[in-house]
Amino acid sequence: MDQSERYRYNPSLHWNPQVEDYFCKAYGPQAFSRISKALTRPSCYSCIRVNTLKATTESVIEKILEIQHEKKLQDALNNLHTNADKSVEVSKTVNGSTAETSPVFKCPIPGLDYVVFLKGSGPHDIQYDYQQDRPPKEVIVSRKCAEAVLRGAQVYVPGILACSAHVEKGDKVAVSVGVEQPGRNGEWATGITRGIVLQGLKTGKQLVVIIFLIV
Repeated sequence: MDQSERYRYNPSLHWNPQVEDYFCKAYGPQAFSRISKALTRPSCYSCIRVNTLKATTESVIEKILEIQHEKKLQDALNNLHTNADKSVEVSKTVNGSTAETSPVFKCPIPGLDYVVFLKGSGPHDIQYDYQQDRPPKEVIVSRKCAEAVLRGAQVYVPGILACSAHVEKGDKVAVSVGVEQPGRNGEWATGITRGIVLQGLKTGKQLVVIIFLIV
């Protein structure tokens, strides 16, 4: 495999042949192909359960919108230019786009009014800036850690299986998933010893690069 292809998020699902045949007959080949592709991407929605003994659904929604607005405002201030006209334009964008770009709403299903839906952004095109002579530093994490990253979590030490040498604070790294593979005795394992340093590790089927992360 071309190493430049490794640093792209383009996973695919491999179904049991009998299961795949069943779903192809049920949904049709094209529809099932779209379903399979969609399942490789994280959901754009997050669900929040509100503890109604301590807060109301409306107050939680208001707090989330407030946090979103503050973050957009801070991002705008960080990119603020000295040009006064641009400053006004940025301010108007922040004040007018919160509800449209990141809607937060109560679950419409009766009896589930304590559930809040938060729509994220995306999908986004991830650029890995791969160079043949300077591949990015890499961190391999467990599957459970990777699933959390796809839902917006940070990577913490317990989830790391291995990494490149000399990874320092502020480095941009490619995060790969150590996907479990079936062993001879029926057990599932990544085949990666926790704590090893990556040195010229070749691409295997058990590795899937998912995202860039600032550590």
